[in-house]
Formats: sequence, structure tokens, C-alpha cells
Amino acid sequence: MYIRPHIKGHGRAYLLLYFGPTVLLLLSGAIYFLIFPGSFDPELTALKGVIASSGEKELAASTLLTVQVVIFVLIAPIVNIIPTMGEELGWRGYLLPKLRLFFSDRASLIISGAIWGIWHLPIIVMGHNYGTTYWGYPVLGILVMIVFCVVLGIIEGYVSIKLESAIPAAMIHSTVNAGAALPSFFAKSGYNPLLGPAITGLIGGLPFIVLAVILLIKAGKMTMVKNETLQQDEGQLVQK
Repeated sequence: MYIRPHIKGHGRAYLLLYFGPTVLLLLSGAIYFLIFPGSFDPELTALKGVIASSGEKELAASTLLTVQVVIFVLIAPIVNIIPTMGEELGWRGYLLPKLRLFFSDRASLIISGAIWGIWHLPIIVMGHNYGTTYWGYPVLGILVMIVFCVVLGIIEGYVSIKLESAIPAAMIHSTVNAGAALPSFFAKSGYNPLLGPAITGLIGGLPFIVLAVILLIKAGKMTMVKNETLQQDEGQLVQK
């Protein structure tokens, strides 16, 4: 079930996995506000509302944001590792390898991501990530969540295949869970959650979408190499 980390010989890969998703997530927020500059709120009104509702009136929004960012950058990949590892053992540790027995790597990545997205259907209907007031509720929210899960599933699945471990996927998942809503603290009220600024939106998640497309293309090459290796192995068996 891809439980072993296989760190030996993959130190650079794990270093990239530790900080790369954080950089990608921060870039996602920046791109969203470049596309929708009118949505940017330097006064942090949303964060101040969170502080007020918690009763911590003396806590400055800028202080809380600084602490959140520091924690996010330093420990996001491991802060949620226990629950995300529990989930990733199922998706990337069990389901993905089983699908690869019957489909190409590209198809397996897409199918596993789609199933992962459909699995979120009940909580999307309950309002998780997108709320319940957007136009097209809940169908559009379900569809956008499936797109997001396919995108993130391709990224996590590709890394899992390369390192033969579900732990890297759990690290990425942990980072996403820790910081997915961070850009929302900078947004004015009234934004469309199906678009962003969180990475679960179609615009907010653009950098993740681009990366997923690149990795999906590379996954096709992995399948070709795998097939050639299998053919060589079969040829050697026939000769023997």
C-alpha cells in the first residue's frame, strides 16, 4: 500500500515536496488577485471578522496572519499528516496501483481523481468549500470539486508512482488542507467561490492545473517505458 517512504536516494525530491506545494499555493493566490484585483482586500476584513467571532479582540489581524504564514511555510506538510495519510493509503496506496493493472497511468490518474472528487459529494452539498448560495448549487460545486480532485489527484498520484510511496501524496494533501483557504483572508466579500480565491476554485487553482497537465503528459511517457520494460521481460522469458 505504498507505506514505505523510500527517502534514500530521493532527498532532493522530498525537499521539493516539502516546500514546493507551499510555493505553488502562494502563487495561486497571487495569480487570482492579479486577474481579479478588485477582489483584493489589504484591510484583511475577513480575517478581522474571524478574530472578532472568536472573542480575541486584542489580537491584531496582521499578527495572526504572520503567525499563520510562518506555521504554514514551516510545518504545513506534516501538520495534518496523520489524517491525510489515512486517506492517501486508500486513494494513492490502494486504488491507484489497482487501476494501473487495468489502465494506462494517465487513465488511472484521472479515474482515481474523479472517484476521489465524487467521494466529496455529500460535504459539497452540505456547503463545504463553496457554501450553498452560489448559482448552480449544488451541481456546479460538485463538478468543480471533481475537477479539483482530478487535478490534485494527478499531482499526488504522479509523485506516488515515481517514489512508490503514498507518503509524498499525504504531505501534499497536508499542505493543501493547511493553506487552501489562506487566500480567502485577502478577499473582499462577494467573490464567487467556484472561481477562487481558494485553490479549490477554477481560477484560484490555475498553477495546480498547469502542473497537473504537465505531469499527465509525462505520465504517458512513463506508461510507454513501463510497457517497453514488460515487453523486454516477456521476451527474455520466452527465450529462456
